[in-house]
Amino acid sequence: MKYSPRLYAAAFADIASRKLGAAEQAKIVKNFLAVILKNNDTHELKKILAETDRLLREKTGTRKVVLETARDLKPSPQAILKHFLKKSDVVETNINPDLIAGLRLTINDQEQFDGSLKRKIDKLFS
Repeated sequence: MKYSPRLYAAAFADIASRKLGAAEQAKIVKNFLAVILKNNDTHELKKILAETDRLLREKTGTRKVVLETARDLKPSPQAILKHFLKKSDVVETNINPDLIAGLRLTINDQEQFDGSLKRKIDKLFS
């Protein structure tokens, strides 16, 4: 590996945050992928894109909110969390039957609230 995924991501996030036309953006992405291919770093592409996403969210001030529930929610997650969410937040919902009941809320892959029955049972028997 010639460059770290974090270095690639910082460069790509800097370029992606600029106001450019669609043709210029397409050319930049094509050239960026060509550099990654030339350096044989394609196996790190997932890490590069995840880090780029994180850096762009930091620059724009948006949050990534992941809501995991044991089953599908009848009211939308946005309706449940309307007092907590900002308009700019990106909400991702996942159904995870392992939670048994309750929910797990993760913000920016760092902060987590785990109100699931699984966690409570694990805590009880640990």
